[in-house]
Amino acid sequence: MRGRDFNDDDREASLPVAIINEAMASRYWPNQDAMGKRFHRPGEREYRQIVGIAKNANYQTLGESPRACIYVPLEQSFSDSMVLYLRTSDDPTQVLLAAQHVIHEIDPQMPIPDARTGRKIIDQALWTASMGVGMLSLFGLVALGLASIGLYGLLSYSVNQRQREISVRMALGARAEGVVRLVVGQGMRLALLGAALGVAGALLLGRVMAGMLFGVGAQDPGTFAAVVAVLLGAALLACWVPAWRAARVDPVIALRAE
Repeated sequence: MRGRDFNDDDREASLPVAIINEAMASRYWPNQDAMGKRFHRPGEREYRQIVGIAKNANYQTLGESPRACIYVPLEQSFSDSMVLYLRTSDDPTQVLLAAQHVIHEIDPQMPIPDARTGRKIIDQALWTASMGVGMLSLFGLVALGLASIGLYGLLSYSVNQRQREISVRMALGARAEGVVRLVVGQGMRLALLGAALGVAGALLLGRVMAGMLFGVGAQDPGTFAAVVAVLLGAALLACWVPAWRAARVDPVIALRAE
């Protein structure tokens, strides 16, 4: 973000330097400019001078809290155990094979125990989260199905209980279409009220779950619209089917049955 990258002058005999991330800069030098500051790492005798500040990144797990990080040049802090990252616009699998071939040309004895593409690394890191999302999705679909069945049964029972009222309206001259429209309208008003309360509750719960999601929002309009459409569709059928059947029954026969 600021400062410079490492260069060929940053060698073992030169001034020890380091690049730190934003989290370390704000933690150890709050309200100050960390550029040019010096610090001492455990195990080292000399102080290192900060020559650059980098963005925060994920260093161990996805979604971790920002943590302080120090980058040092290889020439000044050699390690025989490291990871080589390659960026390419070609097929990563083919590049992996070519990179291993070049490394073995330099040193045939160099072990390469693990060679993976970036996509595979990300998929492995997200495996547990993907399984959790899959299970939650399954349970969500089951819950939606049960809610739809329960809603249908409740409204259907409520309309069937109004058989006598519908018969009286028909006997007094009401048209079947008008009676069905009245019953469906009353039932859908209740369903719409329930849907509005459900969406409001889901929005509030989404804020709580926002910290568990990465790269997506907790309020997905498409999902909300699909769930509301399914539940309102079940409510519409639950109101319309019994009302339509009741309106087709001869009022005299229905009243005698009562």
